[in-house]
Amino acid sequence: MKYSLLFLFLLFGCHSDKVDNQLKPFVASTISDYPNGGIINFSNFEKVKWNKLYILGPYANPSFFDKTLTNYRSEIAHTGIEYSEDISLVLLFQDEELTSLNVIPRKQGDFSEAYKIGVDKKFTYYKKSEALFDFIKPVKGFTKFKTKK
Repeated sequence: MKYSLLFLFLLFGCHSDKVDNQLKPFVASTISDYPNGGIINFSNFEKVKWNKLYILGPYANPSFFDKTLTNYRSEIAHTGIEYSEDISLVLLFQDEELTSLNVIPRKQGDFSEAYKIGVDKKFTYYKKSEALFDFIKPVKGFTKFKTKK
């Protein structure tokens, strides 16, 4: 029992200093501006300096992290993404430095199908110029984000 409580404390009680959720208002504002769906252009987000955007969906497995994500494995693990179906992560990097880590509840925006896999079968990033996503607002359910085709 003691070990279970310790594990839960470590998993959920520790908060990474990198989790800043600065993107959440940007996502919420875009969704409310286009109630029937539209395009979200993350390159318009300028609160932090960034040139790479990673999306990790629910149950993101660290064995699929590329080198950049592996360097921040601890910060990512503290979000609980590996064991949760209720959140996605949107991470902004300036080169190899994490500048913003955002925990997006799926009820706010479902990014579960917007992650990008590289040729090495690892998560990879979107360049700032590629960070465009279509989204639809269903009558019931979550706002769904997909890569802009």
